[in-house]
Amino acid sequence: CGSFLIVLLLTLCGWVPGVIAALIILNNTN
Repeated sequence: CGSFLIVLLLTLCGWVPGVIAALIILNNTN
């Protein structure tokens, strides 16, 4: 269970900045 939480945390840490960057890029293009 611990390793699953670590993988989930790493995925979220990589996913959140990616979504924020995508939103910023979309806002800049518009």
